[in-house]
Amino acid sequence: FQERSDLFQMPFNMFYSRRIGAVAPNGDLIPILGGAKISGTLGGGLSFGFLDAVTGRVWEDDSILVQPGANFGVFRGLMQFGGYSYLGLSGVSRDAWEQDGLDRESHRAAALDGAWEGPGGHLFSGSACGSWNTGADRGGAYEAGIQRITGTFTYWAEMSRVEEDFDVNGT
Repeated sequence: FQERSDLFQMPFNMFYSRRIGAVAPNGDLIPILGGAKISGTLGGGLSFGFLDAVTGRVWEDDSILVQPGANFGVFRGLMQFGGYSYLGLSGVSRDAWEQDGLDRESHRAAALDGAWEGPGGHLFSGSACGSWNTGADRGGAYEAGIQRITGTFTYWAEMSRVEEDFDVNGT
């Protein structure tokens, strides 16, 4: 799954592959039952990536479900406009189906991000992201930045806002 991992770099750390098959609350490893990934370039600067993985359940004493099985889905589309300019679209989800007395739950996040290389080596960037989780209010996160990427004098400035209910991990 390491090939084209750079494509899956998303704003606000929306996707971190180590979250899939991590450690359950009781300390046991969550089994990964299977997964698939497809990525490629369609030409004209357009790249895409899809990833899907399914994890198994974790039981304590063979009778108490401590971690439900889940499906993880990830999408990233990226349009390069030459140099450092790009437009990106991202989406992640984790869905645990109804099982052993636990209700169905879903956790989703989507983002639009981009950068524009302006005159004089200035790079203007920004992103907006939203999260929708079972049992929680919708949350958002936003950032905008400017930096100089060429020349002997460089600088970087950024501002961001992350709302209290923004959560890409569904925790």
